[in-house]
Amino acid sequence: MKMHKIGFPTELYKLIQEKTDKLGVSIPEYVRHLIINDVEETADEELEAAIAKGLRDYSEKKYIVIKDKEELKEFIKEL
Repeated sequence: MKMHKIGFPTELYKLIQEKTDKLGVSIPEYVRHLIINDVEETADEELEAAIAKGLRDYSEKKYIVIKDKEELKEFIKEL
C-alpha cells in the first residue's frame, strides 16, 4: 500500500471535518471514497472488464510470481 500526505487549506479542512463527522468516517476513508467514485465514473467498460477478469484470475490463483528483473525479462521474452 502506498501512502501520501495531503495538505488542506484551513477552511477546506474544517468543511471536510464537518462532513466526515456527520458521516461517521475518517478523513482518509472519505478521500478514498471520493477517489473510488471518480475512478469508477471515468473507467470505461473495457477497463472494468479487465479489472474484473484480473480479480477473478487472482482469486482462482491464475497468476505467476516474478521475483526479480531477470525473471521479468525472461517472462517478457517468452510472450
